[in-house]
Order: sequence, then C-alpha cells, then structure tokens
Amino acid sequence: MATGTVNSHGTPLSKRSGPGTGYPVVGSVPDGTAVTIICQTTGTTETGDFGPTCLWDRLADNTYVSDAFINTGTNNMVAPPCTPQPGGTIEQRLDRFVSDWNGKYLNYDDSVPDQCFSVANAWAKQYLGLHDFTGEFAAGIIGQGGSDFTRIDYGLGKYPPPGAIVVFHECPAQGITAAGQVDVCISATPESFMGFDQNWAPDRHCRRITHDYQGVAGWLIANRLG
Repeated sequence: MATGTVNSHGTPLSKRSGPGTGYPVVGSVPDGTAVTIICQTTGTTETGDFGPTCLWDRLADNTYVSDAFINTGTNNMVAPPCTPQPGGTIEQRLDRFVSDWNGKYLNYDDSVPDQCFSVANAWAKQYLGLHDFTGEFAAGIIGQGGSDFTRIDYGLGKYPPPGAIVVFHECPAQGITAAGQVDVCISATPESFMGFDQNWAPDRHCRRITHDYQGVAGWLIANRLG
C-alpha cells in the first residue's frame, strides 16, 4: 500500500469502477484528500501536473482514480500491481455491463463518442478481458474475431447466445447506414433477440432494444473469459 493526496485543482476527482475513463463514475473524492492506494494498474492515459501517465490507483473501497491527479511525488509506481479481480460468468458480467450503462452514454477511451462501436469495445475489453476492435465502421467488427472470438454468420434458424457481439451490415429498412451497427445480445430466439444498443434511433443512450434479424451479418462469441 501507499498514500497520496488528490490534486485536482479544486474539482472533486471522479472515482470509477475500473481503471479508465470508459468505466462508470461511481463516486468522487474532494481535492486535497489523503487517500490510501491499495495497488496500481494501467488504463486510460491522463495528464496532470507531473505530465501524462497511464497509471490508475485502486483505493481502499475498490474504486479507481487516475494517478495523474494523485500526488505521490512521482509518476512511477508506488504500490504493488493490481491482481485481476474475478469477473464471474459471462451472464454475471453481462448483468453488470447492462446495469452499469443502461440509460447512459458510453464513450470508450474517449475515441468513439456515444456510438455503438463503444458498446462493443467496452464489453470486449473491459468486461470480457479480451481484445477490442479497430476501424471506423461497426460493420467491420465481424471480421476482427481473432483468437478471442468465434465468428458465426447469420443463417435461418440461428440465433446468438447471451454476450455475443451482434454485427449488422447496411440495412436501409432498419435505418442502418453503410457503417453498420453493433450491439451485445442479452437474450434471443430464432425469431428475434434483445440487444444492448447505443445510438439506435430515436434515443442514443445505451438501452435494451428488441430486434428481428433484418440486416444482421452475424455475431462474435467469446472463446474464453479474461
């Protein structure tokens, strides 16, 4: 363990459920507060008085703050590395993901604001512990399974399991442009499925949406849990 002092220039410092700005804010700590750092890990790069750092500090209540705003006298590690916390089954992780983000905007790593791409990346990286995806278009995710995911192309009678990353190609009838759409399956039957979506008209917030399979290219199923 180590100690430090919040240095956020008068503004309360957000505490998050994980080490990065893509995780939900779960509280705050006032500027000037002394904190106990249980361990440290890497996450989103933030810039404070000592320059940029990707270090994040886990506090005694198991929340995380960027080390950029904790004065420990150095940007180097001052506490042991954090060991991975048990993530639970895919169903437990999915329940937590939906609970964390339902009705909110999810902006993964400040790179793709309020878009469906952020849902796929946050779910894959932060909740499954697997790789995230690159590119500008959601439709391209279907080809990025790598060794972490198995790709299933949609066919009559097929339906995705809970936690599958469902990818849509262009479908004007559904209002989906050439960029495509992506969401995470909550539950499914051969006729329809409930997905967890962001940026699905008319409400862009993360929310549960029931879809038929129009425009569905297929889905990615996790081969393991990180």
